[in-house]
Amino acid sequence: MAWMCCYDPSSKKRSFSRTSMFPLPPLMSHLVRSGMELGDADDVVTNRVNSKQGGGTVGVLTNNLVTRSLYYEQAVVLALVSYINIEVYNTTFEDVKGHEKFKSPQQK
Repeated sequence: MAWMCCYDPSSKKRSFSRTSMFPLPPLMSHLVRSGMELGDADDVVTNRVNSKQGGGTVGVLTNNLVTRSLYYEQAVVLALVSYINIEVYNTTFEDVKGHEKFKSPQQK
């Protein structure tokens, strides 16, 4: 799992996201918890060489249904959501109080 942060220096606004999570095979998990780097543990368990330069662990475990690039790309896009949809993220209670489905927190 990796964290992404998008930062706008002009507004000092930050937006965070993270990659999805998936279980590692038991032996790979044991090797990582014992201090081995994930790419090296991947190489040992899957009998590959320099897997971290290719599709990565997520690629081999999903048969490339999720590539390493896609794995990180989704997290970056999700960290950008509040920049992509600025209007929605700046909507306040005042903006929606007249909507028929809206009930203020005090009315619940």
